[in-house]
Amino acid sequence: RPVPVPSPPASRRVRLPGGWTDVPVRARAAHAPGDTFDGPCVVTEPQCSLLVPPGWHGTVDDEGAILLEARP
Repeated sequence: RPVPVPSPPASRRVRLPGGWTDVPVRARAAHAPGDTFDGPCVVTEPQCSLLVPPGWHGTVDDEGAILLEARP
């Protein structure tokens, strides 16, 4: 029986260059292959969190991995 994953908070305060900033929080389980998102944001899983910094772009590949690339 699957264990429900609680929804993450809408935002989280993180320290980025220039100071503390509230950034959006995304649940990893809510993303399917082909989904994209721009930083800054935090992607959460039960075991870890991934900070996508400003100027970076994330894409979920066909295997479910998140690929990060610097935006041109």
